[in-house]
Amino acid sequence: MVSTLIGSRRASIDILFDVLTACRGRSLNENAIMSHCSLSNQQLHRYLNFMSARNLVQSDDDGRFGLTPKGELAFDQVSSAYTMLQNFQATSVG
Repeated sequence: MVSTLIGSRRASIDILFDVLTACRGRSLNENAIMSHCSLSNQQLHRYLNFMSARNLVQSDDDGRFGLTPKGELAFDQVSSAYTMLQNFQATSVG
């Protein structure tokens, strides 16, 4: 799980990135994603529905979720943005 850049509550992008990270390179059932991302069942379904509708994740016949090629691309882009923001934060805090 990624720590938030500012503040104590996670923003939607933080949660989306947590789900992308959890599902990257593997397929996970809902309970594993909930546990990895510290989400309630209601939050999990809201984010999985959002991400499925945008073709970022897909589920297999066993109900396991993994990233689509578009989800892999989204992970790479958001990861790059996080790295840039973390570097910016590290150099501007003082």
